[in-house]
Amino acid sequence: MNTQGLSIIIRSLSNEDISKTLKSLRSNVKNVEIIIIVYSNKFKEEITPYAHYIYCDAKRIEAKLIGTNISKYDKVLFIDSDQIASKGLIEELMQKNHDMVIIPERSLKNGLMAKILDSKRKALEDKARLKIDVTLPVIPRLYKRELLIKTFNELDRNIIKNVTEMEDSIIFY
Repeated sequence: MNTQGLSIIIRSLSNEDISKTLKSLRSNVKNVEIIIIVYSNKFKEEITPYAHYIYCDAKRIEAKLIGTNISKYDKVLFIDSDQIASKGLIEELMQKNHDMVIIPERSLKNGLMAKILDSKRKALEDKARLKIDVTLPVIPRLYKRELLIKTFNELDRNIIKNVTEMEDSIIFY
């Protein structure tokens, strides 16, 4: 059985944005690890003593599978390399004991489309908090590790190897 804690898995092409992502994940909480799945030679390791870097040509679901398999904690958080965690998120997630948790997602980008997407995300998150509705396009990003392992074992290997988008929805459903 895995130790209680939080494994954060990030897939990244380059470290253009990831330094901001990593800064937003800094916390004084113990039992937190960061696993970065790197799929490009453009990436230069950040000075992050608690991050593990895995270099491989894994597509989206496969990268999450690899990260989950090597994770050592009972909770797994998927975050994109161009997103930031809200202040206090890590501390809040450490208190959760749910199978899955929807977290606020905010983009690092400042353009009009990013702002529109962030606004839409916030509205959907607020609606999901009022009433659970599986028709809402809101997906969890935090899972119990044991559920992820079962899910990955049930997925077709072609999906794991070849999916290039909508991977979070596939894992959730």
